[in-house]
Amino acid sequence: MKFKLHTIKVLFFLLMTNLVFGQTEIELKESAGKLFEKEQYVDATPIYLQLLSLNPKSSDYNFKYGTCLLFNSYHKIKAIRYLNYAVKQNGIDARAFYFYGKALHLNYQFKEAINYYKLYVSKREKRDKRYNVEREIQMCKNGQKLLVTFTDIIVKNKKEIDQSKFFRLYDNIETVGGEILVSAEFQSKMDKKKGHVPILHFPPNAKAIYYSSYGNGENKDIYVRRRLPNGKWGEPQRLSGGVNTQEDEDFPFLHSSGEFLFFSSKGHNSMGGYDIFMSRFDPNINSFGKPENVDFAISSPDDDLFYVVDETFQNAYFASARQSQNGKLHVYNVRVARVPIREVIIVGDFLSEINPE
Repeated sequence: MKFKLHTIKVLFFLLMTNLVFGQTEIELKESAGKLFEKEQYVDATPIYLQLLSLNPKSSDYNFKYGTCLLFNSYHKIKAIRYLNYAVKQNGIDARAFYFYGKALHLNYQFKEAINYYKLYVSKREKRDKRYNVEREIQMCKNGQKLLVTFTDIIVKNKKEIDQSKFFRLYDNIETVGGEILVSAEFQSKMDKKKGHVPILHFPPNAKAIYYSSYGNGENKDIYVRRRLPNGKWGEPQRLSGGVNTQEDEDFPFLHSSGEFLFFSSKGHNSMGGYDIFMSRFDPNINSFGKPENVDFAISSPDDDLFYVVDETFQNAYFASARQSQNGKLHVYNVRVARVPIREVIIVGDFLSEINPE
């Protein structure tokens, strides 16, 4: 009788599990796996959460759920817990080491991130070149240096919006003047091939327009077109000076004073993804000189885009993926003036000699 009762309970549990989730574990795993390999991490997230509820100790589920969290709003720090568990298990997918490194990287733990990036390189198949790990390691080293000047910003407002529409939230900057446009007129043949339509600031009575373009190459650079005496725009010119690198540059903004060019770059000393840089006009070369990373807290280990500041240097807008779901961005309205951070940030284990328990 006891055996029959136990059997009925097991069958009831299995039936309820199937009713709740609508699919068997095998079907869920197959469905989630397809999304994961297509890098549709946000869509895969709830399925891996279901799978984890069925098998919390699965190293594969922990790896893939942790990875998915990196692409969800406000959950990027939670990814560390799951990925840390996964990399400690035997036979885990080598990509777990990369994404654990990425989780540490995004959460400013640069030294540990470097270690796991290197572990990934040692464990991956030689032909697997899908992640630019060498550049990620260099970005972590840049971040270690930039941590020396850690300041905070006063956020007046922030909103999350689809990445393709983020610039529309900039319309309230009346003191900047002009318009922010998406302009197919400034596309090159390579831009059209790659589907890149530049977003640019079009100031009133503009004599020059700065924008990003692939030109004839494989990376985006900052270009300029100048207005001719007949009112038409001249030919595109790749910006000379120190702005462009072998990595992508995008989202230039020339301050109304004409003295400062702000732009986003994956090159220079970026700490991860696009950082915000400022380059001062140098009359000796009639262009812009060596850029400076605006550093914390405008730049972060994630993508930071399109810094636009008013003519009085009081208020600014910029977009960031640091707390955003994949495919979306937060647009921040901030005060330009920085404030020093007085708190001490300690990462590690706390051991009490007074009460070890």
